[in-house]
Amino acid sequence: MEWVYLAFPGFLLARGIFRPRYVHGPEEPAVAGMNRLRAGVSLVTGLVLWAVYGSLGPVDAFVRMIVMFTFCGAAVVPLYLLLVAVMVLVSRDRRETWSRMWHGPVTSMLLLGVLLGGAYLVTKAGFTPDNASRQNPLVALVMFYVGIQLALAAFTIPYYAWVHGYRAIDGSPLLRPLVMPLFAWTAVVVDRLYGNWEDTGVPDTLALVTSVGGAVVVTLLAVAEYRIAARYHGIGFRSAPPPPLVPADGNATS
Repeated sequence: MEWVYLAFPGFLLARGIFRPRYVHGPEEPAVAGMNRLRAGVSLVTGLVLWAVYGSLGPVDAFVRMIVMFTFCGAAVVPLYLLLVAVMVLVSRDRRETWSRMWHGPVTSMLLLGVLLGGAYLVTKAGFTPDNASRQNPLVALVMFYVGIQLALAAFTIPYYAWVHGYRAIDGSPLLRPLVMPLFAWTAVVVDRLYGNWEDTGVPDTLALVTSVGGAVVVTLLAVAEYRIAARYHGIGFRSAPPPPLVPADGNATS
């Protein structure tokens, strides 16, 4: 399978950084289902709005969605780190809790900055499709390959960052339901401040209702997930250390 590492390093790099590496024992089926439902609600809502009202082409709409998800994922980082700090400070075992947070969500968020910075430097160096078309064939091929890997990473990061909350479950099984409302309401604020729905064909009132309604649904699902996860693992907000870590299988954290 070595060819996979050569063909899709952008995807594999992003997946390795943002996909959880461990779970705290077998994940409760209802919690796993809620996590998938939360991601599905966001995706289906966006697709329905585009299909009914969208005036953008599918590629433009998809790229716009990826850019917005990435921006919101970066904007939520300060609030996320504040939540992590609170969980560490109130924990009955601060050292162990911090160790879990550092090796999970904190490292994942720090590497997001490294990836975005690296992508910016690559584009500033001229590795763009427009520049590639003006180069000799060999240089153009290299630039095209690098561009494809950047695109794969850009499409992969929002999925794993939003679905798994920067490997939140590696820090604590209660962290993911706590951070998901932060993601959802940050998206609402960003959408209201910077979103321009006039050029998409979606009525502004409908865009507001769906974004706020989606955030409310995500929040309600997160509350239910928190209660189920706390009961399933027998822990609370101040519990420490969390349950023992075991390697995550593909079904639990895909």
